[in-house]
Amino acid sequence: MSGNRLCILTSSAAALLLVALGFLAACGGEDDVGKVSKELSNRLTEALAFDGGEVKDGEAPPENSGDSSIPQIAELDAPASLSIGESFKLTITGQVEDPETVVGAVVAVELADKYIEIESAYDVETNVMELNGSIDSDEELKGYDFNIYVGLLDRQGRVGNYYLWELNVHGSDSAEYVTEDDNSRLKCQEICEFNDACELMGTMTIDDCLQSCEENTDQALSQDGPECVNAISALLDCAIPLGCDGYLSVMSSDDPSNCRDQSVSQQENCPTYEFMQ
Repeated sequence: MSGNRLCILTSSAAALLLVALGFLAACGGEDDVGKVSKELSNRLTEALAFDGGEVKDGEAPPENSGDSSIPQIAELDAPASLSIGESFKLTITGQVEDPETVVGAVVAVELADKYIEIESAYDVETNVMELNGSIDSDEELKGYDFNIYVGLLDRQGRVGNYYLWELNVHGSDSAEYVTEDDNSRLKCQEICEFNDACELMGTMTIDDCLQSCEENTDQALSQDGPECVNAISALLDCAIPLGCDGYLSVMSSDDPSNCRDQSVSQQENCPTYEFMQ
């Protein structure tokens, strides 16, 4: 990336945060916050190939949670992770006054400007609908976590409640994915959303953030190995739940803490990682 490699911050706490996350991005750029997240969400929408499914442009039908006249979802059984090319099944348990009105389902990936409408049968006796599909080949989705919303669709095109499906996408071969390196990848989406919500990125866009996070993870794995990324992950897993103020307070404190101990461990494990220099 061109320009200054790292924004110099006067606040030591904010500087520690950026160092911990390993963000090397130009201090500037166009105002395209959310661009990558939206693009990835649209790509996943296109990649989710459901039997009887059709991708439609625009926003998904609005939610009508609690309206008993519109089919509601009581339970959703869905995989927490999928490999590129893997087949899967969603099992929806409905709460429906008139099962004859149910004609299918809607699947909407958060941030996407398109959604999937699926024609599928609803079992009147068991109150269950099964959706079968696969995730088409798109290696750009690898390593990301997505929030996906699933709802039952009636004959009038209405959706009751949307049920959250949290999905992590692996590489093209699930057996190949379960390696020491790939299990050590940072949760870049979570990291960037945290920084954006805490207003800690300055002029850095989410686009820059995601790209830098992925690049730095690759660099750490190649130069310092999985123990480096695992140390950073341990720090973030400890720090992010503290929230914006709590995290900055811990990182700027002179008193020892679990997070600060892990920050030291991170530096020891990343001797050649560029952002640590």
